[in-house]
Amino acid sequence: IYLPKPVPPQNIRYFLQLVEAVAMTEDNAIGRALARYAETNELPRQQVQLLACSLRGVQRKDLAVTLGVSENTVKSQVRVLLAKTGEPNLDAVERKILAMIVG
Repeated sequence: IYLPKPVPPQNIRYFLQLVEAVAMTEDNAIGRALARYAETNELPRQQVQLLACSLRGVQRKDLAVTLGVSENTVKSQVRVLLAKTGEPNLDAVERKILAMIVG
């Protein structure tokens, strides 16, 4: 009888974020980088979705419609995201994620 070891919850969370990030960005490398960034910065799902849309090229003004939330919710999520990551703006976060692919 084979009994697998229990999987730590953080591994399951990372795997689910990875799958969702790859699906949302429609790019394996970007999705993997986004999942690593999200794990490192302990980003909730909503912020990962916001970043995935932004990385896919969705304009800032269209993020609310794409995500199905209000513009105020997007603004709030961006503010919290920037506070968590210490980045000055969403473009800086995107650059950091894309830089993870290169090196």
